[in-house]
Amino acid sequence: MMTIREATEDDFDRLMDLKLLAKEEEFKLSATLRPPSETRAHYARYLGQDLADENRAVFIAEEGGQIAGVILAKTIRVLPIHRFPTRGYMSNLYVRESFRRRGIGEKLVRRGLGWLTERGVPLVSVEIHAANPASLALCRKLGFEDHTVKMTRRLSG
Repeated sequence: MMTIREATEDDFDRLMDLKLLAKEEEFKLSATLRPPSETRAHYARYLGQDLADENRAVFIAEEGGQIAGVILAKTIRVLPIHRFPTRGYMSNLYVRESFRRRGIGEKLVRRGLGWLTERGVPLVSVEIHAANPASLALCRKLGFEDHTVKMTRRLSG
């Protein structure tokens, strides 16, 4: 049976394995990332921060002792030029390939949205690779709208 729950520091090793798997897939979508094999220590530090910070929550989908998917939700204080003093941000959504097409990504996004709603966050954003149509479709299905377009251009190297 699939359960969605907030991850704890006890989940670190299993989550790290999943995070590196996710980053291997993301590496294929982005010409700006270094290979995860070169950045493992950085990802371990980021994951430790995500698990320890009260303004962040890592949610996992778990079945049969295996982590099937993950998402990070966090609250961010924004500059006073914005209408709202805080906003939410969700990232690192990933579902292990063998568990895809079962609604797990949607359940993880909804759990993250619930956590942010409980904290009174009025607005949430996500950042998705343009080359990831499944994630784009999921977020649009859940009411996210295109707001800005982030573009990059290589200048050298």
